[in-house]
Order: sequence, then structure tokens, then C-alpha cells
Amino acid sequence: MPSFLIWSRRRRAAAVLACAVALALPGCARYYYGDAAQLLERADLLQASASAVDALLAGGPLAPGALVRVLPPRPLGLQDDADAPLLGQVLAQQLAARLVQRRLRVQEAIAAPDGRQAPVAAILAGSYVRAERQVFVQLRLLSADSGEVLAAHGDVLALDADVRALLQR
Repeated sequence: MPSFLIWSRRRRAAAVLACAVALALPGCARYYYGDAAQLLERADLLQASASAVDALLAGGPLAPGALVRVLPPRPLGLQDDADAPLLGQVLAQQLAARLVQRRLRVQEAIAAPDGRQAPVAAILAGSYVRAERQVFVQLRLLSADSGEVLAAHGDVLALDADVRALLQR
């Protein structure tokens, strides 16, 4: 006869309770912490970028078809762009793609061959800081004329293997 069949009632009840708790914890964490519970999961850079652009444009600060220059988010305190990790470039590409999906025109931060650039309505810039288990990202949509902050958005990315690799270079 298998040993689990001869367990006492208390032992079986304790085993069932332990399994129930283990299955319920992720749901409880999501209920209690809301979106912050996603930190325990993998980072979804595409979803985070799309949500960030949607939040920045929620107040309608730009007319459809406006030209936006997208600068790659930089690590806070970095002086030389040559040392910038790939994370900022990847985020910039994803942010630019979402801006285009939202019917805005995008100009990348690369200078034109003749040195001239078309006048832009806004600049999307940002920064990030790596912590032990997450990356804090701050984005700002700035007026190209005055430098005034038109919209701002902060987000937290889980520091999973993919994000860690992009931070390595």
C-alpha cells in the first residue's frame, strides 16, 4: 500500500493546505500589489514601451502627424554615449515604432548627411537606473521650442536575463 494512503488525516490536511497556499500566492500578490507583482515575472519590453507611449500621449499633447525626435534613454550619470548599453537603443526603437502606430511621424536622433534636420514638434527623451532586481525608467515628452515638459511617464522593468544582457552592452 502506498505510504500517502496511510497518512493521518492531519498530515493529508497539511499537505493539501500547503499545495493550496502555493497555488494561491501569485494571485494574492497580484491582488495586493497590483501591477507591481509583475516584477516577479519576465520583463516585456514591447508592452512596456507601448504602454509608456500611450500614457505620454493620453493628454493629447501632440496633433496627429506631428514630428517627434526620439532620443535613446540613457543611464543616469552617463557622460559618453559611446559607453551606453544597448537597452536605451532598443527602447528607443520600440518607442518610435509605437509613436508611428499612433499616427505620429518619427525622426531618429541620427543627423542627416547634410547636417540639417527637419523642425520637430517634440522630443522624446529619458533615462534609466539599474537597481538590484529592476530597472527604473523615466520618459519625458518635451516641447522642441521651449523645452517644456509636455508629458512624463515612469515605469519599472524586471531585471530578467534579457534586460541584464542588454545592460551588459
